[in-house]
Amino acid sequence: MAKPFVAYTTEPFPWIQEVLNHELEANFTSFNASLILTAQCWYNNDTLPSGLPFYTDRVHNSFVVRRVVDPAKFTICSSFLQVLPAEQGTCIIVRFLALSIAHQILWISRNDQIDNGNSSQTFTLTFVLTQYRFVSLIWLKFFVRCSIFAIVAICLWKVYYRHYFDLANTIACYGHQQDLVSWRYHLVVGDPMAILVTNKYIIGA
Repeated sequence: MAKPFVAYTTEPFPWIQEVLNHELEANFTSFNASLILTAQCWYNNDTLPSGLPFYTDRVHNSFVVRRVVDPAKFTICSSFLQVLPAEQGTCIIVRFLALSIAHQILWISRNDQIDNGNSSQTFTLTFVLTQYRFVSLIWLKFFVRCSIFAIVAICLWKVYYRHYFDLANTIACYGHQQDLVSWRYHLVVGDPMAILVTNKYIIGA
């Protein structure tokens, strides 16, 4: 029944979320450059915990993944990785139904940025996913999840669980012999999954 709310084990509830909207510039080149520069200032070997390839930035609603690359193992990359003058990268805007919901940034840096290594033969790929927070979308998801929970709860009560109470009352009144000194029954509640997967409202939800 609580399955719709499983998402809130990894994301905060809407009333405790800060709204972070990113205005997209008309000039994507300048937007791309400013976004990469900002991300490189926020996420580098001085600001991120040493030795952690994965990091979650809850303040900016971002997820950071780092991977150390040895160009000697990748002949395709070795031709251009060695001549990089500094950090290089690009930004991608993620859209859903024409709505910008996130941006992804990928750049490469010299040396091992995870363990602070100084080997000139290694590089670090850094990937950052930043999800935008929209008030209307956040609350819409919450109400949809509440509606699904209500539909499932009502269906299970009407079709399944309430009959157990009727059965328990019937057994208590008529289900045993009057001359018995002590008696008891065990009601075993089964799995209602068959009811859920055959209900058209739950399938629609």
